[in-house]
Amino acid sequence: MRFQKITFIAGEETGRDALGNAVTEDKPYLDTTGRLTEWSAEDVDVLGREFTIAHRKMMTRASLAGIREADKVTIGGNTYTVEGFRGTDADRWRIVYVKGYRL
Repeated sequence: MRFQKITFIAGEETGRDALGNAVTEDKPYLDTTGRLTEWSAEDVDVLGREFTIAHRKMMTRASLAGIREADKVTIGGNTYTVEGFRGTDADRWRIVYVKGYRL
């Protein structure tokens, strides 16, 4: 398997705008390795085709504590929005669902 560098990114609040809304800046906080993987037929059956069309599946060995804080992830030069994850720290791999189309 070929692994790529993955950078997890969290939004850090840097202040407030004139309307009182939070202003955030993306801050990378965790570098690890992993890869984007293909959807299986079982994944499509369970999650639905609408979900699998608009999302990618990424596997990594990063801890759940690191994954939970992520708003975005950069892999292979592309930045994706983190939508969810599956797995425990006892598992060999954690699966992260990211929003982004396959090119």
